[in-house]
Amino acid sequence: MEISAFYILIYTIEGFIFGNYAIRLFDSKFHWHLQVSMLFIFYSGLYLLSRLELSWSCNTVTFFAANFCFLLLMYRLTWYTALFHAAAATFLMGISEFIPYSILFSFFHSSGKPNDYFFSLVLLTAISKTLYFTFMTLLAHYEKRILDIPPDKTFFFLISIPIISLFLMLSLFFISENGNLPTFINCMISASAVLLLICNLLVYAADSYSKKRNQSFTELSLQLQKEQDATEYYKLLLRQNENQNILIHDIKKHINMISVLNDKNEPKKIAEYISLLIQSPALKESAHLCDREILDAILCRYQTRCREAGVTFHTDIRSGTTEFVTDTDMTSLFCNLLENALESATGTAEAFIELSVSHRENTPYTVLVMTNSCGSDPFVRHGERLPTSKPDKGRHGYGMKSVCRIVEKYHGEIQNYYEGSTQTFHTILTLRQEP
Repeated sequence: MEISAFYILIYTIEGFIFGNYAIRLFDSKFHWHLQVSMLFIFYSGLYLLSRLELSWSCNTVTFFAANFCFLLLMYRLTWYTALFHAAAATFLMGISEFIPYSILFSFFHSSGKPNDYFFSLVLLTAISKTLYFTFMTLLAHYEKRILDIPPDKTFFFLISIPIISLFLMLSLFFISENGNLPTFINCMISASAVLLLICNLLVYAADSYSKKRNQSFTELSLQLQKEQDATEYYKLLLRQNENQNILIHDIKKHINMISVLNDKNEPKKIAEYISLLIQSPALKESAHLCDREILDAILCRYQTRCREAGVTFHTDIRSGTTEFVTDTDMTSLFCNLLENALESATGTAEAFIELSVSHRENTPYTVLVMTNSCGSDPFVRHGERLPTSKPDKGRHGYGMKSVCRIVEKYHGEIQNYYEGSTQTFHTILTLRQEP
């Protein structure tokens, strides 16, 4: 029973080490929940096969095959890349088991009690897995440099922890093997070695989680800053429209001035005056799509972008439906939705985007419905997540997070679905206006 429980723990630790190695380096196809589930299935299979007491060569082959299949199924890798990393993990596993067992085997008491043998086995296995963890961490750091992933500034601090742990475990092993200690003390020493290994993994996991959260926070902060800048941009557009209205209002005066210059027979001055009027920023093209100024500027910009991309753009924004939404939230919400829709629709046959915003009668809810053409189902192989199609996936994908943040802020709901028969993507979003 003790041996079975111990081996279950060991295979769990091995799966944790390899899973974290893969997550750090590769782009996953699925949500992390599915990755953990598949890793559990593969390593549970390895544990069950180990109970059959197969030869070491068979165990090596099955370990390699499980890691290879896991990488190939869960990550966007070519088969030869998955083959290399599975082989590297298998080799490092073999080295990490060979070194401690071959060097320290002579310290076993040949006449010791069965319990002494078990405690020594636990100590050696803890040393072996700590060594495997160290090797895999070093390999991941080296691979990051090859893949041009930004280096981890805390790497040398983190790698020193398992190295120090190895020294402590070796010390515990020598104390246990060379001292005539009671069984209870041997049990505590073995448990201490295992807990020291687990602490290494927990420190590593906590550091990875903290860095991921910090990266997400940084990216969201940059996204918010970008949205604030966009808000200022659209406010500048509004001021431009205002200048245009002023110019139109004053057009009669300009015509009178041209008439005066004409009466004086000064064609050069007339040409210069007309040229100044034509080049005036106030005479740039303008349109009016809704009664909310900041939203009107956003829609006009995307109307122009759609026309340039060959995408038909239709809007139906009912009066007074967005007055309770702040300018910043308005910019963030509609820019992200329209940007994703334009990206999805571009290049499809008969590309179009339809956007409507209306008020649900007798309720405090505003309903936004957007439909756009989409060549393929974005949910396939991604579950409920909407993948980004941008090359640098690590720095994108925050647009929908920003949309969800706004929906939550206004106590609303969002629903997305893909209709295969018409190849269209639908977004239905509600926002609640507080009384």
